[in-house]
Amino acid sequence: MHTHPMNFAVLQLILAVPVLYCGRNFFQGGFKSLFHGNPNMDSLVAIGSGCSFAYSVVMTFLISDDPSYVHNLYYESSAVVLTLVSLGKFLESRNMQKTKGAITALMQLSPDTAVLADSGREVPTVQLKVGDVVLVKPGARVPADGTVTGRARAASMRPCSPARACRWRRTPAARSSAAASTKTACCMYG
Repeated sequence: MHTHPMNFAVLQLILAVPVLYCGRNFFQGGFKSLFHGNPNMDSLVAIGSGCSFAYSVVMTFLISDDPSYVHNLYYESSAVVLTLVSLGKFLESRNMQKTKGAITALMQLSPDTAVLADSGREVPTVQLKVGDVVLVKPGARVPADGTVTGRARAASMRPCSPARACRWRRTPAARSSAAASTKTACCMYG
């Protein structure tokens, strides 16, 4: 670095340019939102990385006049900021996909139909109204959130936590969640 400062500066420049090119979406979206008067996180990243890169380019040209300017290069800072923010966005999107998958799996646990207790008819769960009393047979899943109205036994809260399923004694007036399953006998939910 001290013996060949210009070579050191040019090497940093060559290594930083591909990282900035890969992070060009920050510059495009960040400056666009900044010029529209609605700055966001991408604007902050674009300004920070862009300024440190531009300052380093100016210092690179001034190294020929004074080699001590080699200590004022910030190419790596602009590259590291873009890399870490890109990594953060990647991890966030991956976790969002996992969360969507988990919610979809939970939604698929609730049954599509329910048996009305008064008529014995099977109806789609989307047609259930407040006040409807449904019959849940042993081993079946509870079609909607509600209150136990009669003939209660034990119910498992397995869909809420597969690793820690627990048996709760259900009594009349106890609350129950959709997709819970009954174990030993019929229950009526309303």
